[in-house]
Amino acid sequence: MAWGPAAAAQSLKDSVRGHLHDNLEGKEKARPSKKSKKAKKPRKKRRRRHRPAGELIWSSEPDASDTSPKENLPRRVIGKYLKIDPRVGFGVRGWIAQSYPAVDVAPAAYTVWSASLKGRFFNFVNLHHGYVESSALAAPSRPSASQAAQIGALVPKAAWILGVVGIPVNRTWEPIIRYETRAFSTKATPNREIRIVPYDISTAELEAANITSGELTSSELDVTSSFETLIFAVRYDQSLSSSSVVESGGQRTPLPPLYFGVGLMEYRKPYQLVVGDSVNDRFLFSGQFRGAGLAFGFRTASKPRNFFLDFASQVGIGEVELTDGFTLNELLPADWLIGYVQGNATVGYLHPLWVGPPTLFLSAELSGGGATFFYVETAVEEGEQIQAPLLNWDFLGGANIALTMTF
Repeated sequence: MAWGPAAAAQSLKDSVRGHLHDNLEGKEKARPSKKSKKAKKPRKKRRRRHRPAGELIWSSEPDASDTSPKENLPRRVIGKYLKIDPRVGFGVRGWIAQSYPAVDVAPAAYTVWSASLKGRFFNFVNLHHGYVESSALAAPSRPSASQAAQIGALVPKAAWILGVVGIPVNRTWEPIIRYETRAFSTKATPNREIRIVPYDISTAELEAANITSGELTSSELDVTSSFETLIFAVRYDQSLSSSSVVESGGQRTPLPPLYFGVGLMEYRKPYQLVVGDSVNDRFLFSGQFRGAGLAFGFRTASKPRNFFLDFASQVGIGEVELTDGFTLNELLPADWLIGYVQGNATVGYLHPLWVGPPTLFLSAELSGGGATFFYVETAVEEGEQIQAPLLNWDFLGGANIALTMTF
């Protein structure tokens, strides 16, 4: 033959030889098994090459969907170790305060602006919520809890400040501190003469048969109510989602990130003594309500094109101070105490307006909550129901539209 057994042409020769032995009969036909094996090897290799190719095509389907705006948001400009979500918005805030037979407290609604910031800083600190809301540039306040109305055009009627900070110790547990303060101002109209009892009244006047200090009035009053809460808690996140900023990933478990701990609260408002349906309508106090108890709450992850829910609550034992050093607790019958429940819930929806980066979101929120204090009978005989007459209540609600930018 003219062709020699060159090693460089070995693969070509084998290919030609295999093709001949597969298609021709002759004396070489006794050797097809050996040759056919060699001929089949490239076919097997080709089949192996096709399988990975098929696998790549199959696994690329979710990758293609991941590039869609829904799955790939938010798009950030800083990086994964520093995430910042500033937000600005406006809305309305409502306060429905408890009215009394002698004093009609008008429901109030306020137009408010809001600014907030959420962030995750190098996995060391989570700013779950930094929030400021007001109808002006300062919080409503008065020298006393109630007085004759002298309201200027620039006096704010509503303000709200909220801060929630956490320090993760691992991917599941995170100690947090939550501080919140709210203040609201509205009008109250007495329908008969009442005496406004000053908070700093002397002990002698307090024990007198007829209190003579304080203003006796039937004029319209400007009333201010304020809430202040402080929570020390531990946050548990089984889904491994920070929930402090907008994330594209969803929760991996049906249990949302939640916290539990201890809470303190202080609550001030003009107050007439209430025991269930019975009201002492002669006096209007600058009531100060305090409480300590258990705190619980949760917030679902903020995801694009999804609803989210934020819930915070406290329940515990309370104290009601009518004047400086004079509390209702010290006059309660035996086996009675004061309890309280306080909470707030917010539901909202997050919609992307601009992909970015940075991504711009539009959110709409509805919120509602409040506080109530009540008397509790601790010693109940068998067969009797526990009595819990109402002492005080207030309801707060609002709606907000905001723009969030994810950096």
